[in-house]
Amino acid sequence: MESHVGREFDGTINGVTSFGLFVELDESKVNDLVQVTQLSNDFYRFDGVPKTLTGERRSREYRLGDRVRVVVLKASVDDRKIDLHLVEEVVGAAKPLPERGKPAKRTKKKY
Repeated sequence: MESHVGREFDGTINGVTSFGLFVELDESKVNDLVQVTQLSNDFYRFDGVPKTLTGERRSREYRLGDRVRVVVLKASVDDRKIDLHLVEEVVGAAKPLPERGKPAKRTKKKY
């Protein structure tokens, strides 16, 4: 994977923990961690029963089986470690943040 640093890959989330997401790459079947610090600017809460990471501000949820796109940041043969970063989601997948100093608008939900 050292020769693929900076390249993007498609993969599947096959593990969710409080410290990140384990992603298996489709092309090479490499399995490694996307650390929670590498996820978008949000605070993520881990729920152990359904195995999900959910963002508090944007409500973005990552769970087992989700398809993601990652980029290889760093690869080391000596350490046997690959650092992955999640590529930002498609526009419309997450709600945009309100402007600084303005409250978020809430939509009414029918019950």
